Amino acid sequence: MTRCFTAVAPANVPWTIIDANTPYAAEQAWDAMPLPFVAKIPKSSMGEGVFLIENRQDWRKYLEKTPVIYVQECLPIDRDLRIIWAGDCIVGGYWRLQAEQGFYNNLARGGSAETGILPPEACALVTRLATELGINHGGFDIAMVDRHSYVFEFNRIFGNQGVPGIQQKVDQAITEYLLREWGFSEPENPDSPESAPVSPFPGTQTPFAV
Repeated sequence: MTRCFTAVAPANVPWTIIDANTPYAAEQAWDAMPLPFVAKIPKSSMGEGVFLIENRQDWRKYLEKTPVIYVQECLPIDRDLRIIWAGDCIVGGYWRLQAEQGFYNNLARGGSAETGILPPEACALVTRLATELGINHGGFDIAMVDRHSYVFEFNRIFGNQGVPGIQQKVDQAITEYLLREWGFSEPENPDSPESAPVSPFPGTQTPFAV
């Protein structure tokens, strides 16, 4: 995911190092990243598998848990955005405020949700990523540093508890998108098919034909 984002919008991805978890790669990553930095276990969710590395002990504990080294610069933020994309448009979003213990913004880890204006820079980034990567459903996690937007990740399965009623908007956007893409329409008489089913075997009659 990070490599795809980097290919599309390299200036909007936090500085990231991804490598195999070997002693050499671990030492290289440690030397390259200024403290504190963020370390992640790939394919984790809801804030699990995300660690703030402040010293060597934190680093050793992280390396014991992950098969892959995935580290990012720590951005100077105390909140981030969850922006929801459904079909071919943004249907809503909210701010996720940092938990009392600090670092984590995920609602599952004690963060809180707050509705407000979605920065146009963040919306433009989500639109660009979703459009160029062919994404039609996802929750994007976006950070703002001053007026510059950064993308952390997107999830196909994500919580909508931050905005009451947002799921109805998502459902409607998906339905409208499918209608535009596939042209579904209600049949005039659904109990009477216009033609008999076609047999998959040429020269034979389907048992359902009348």
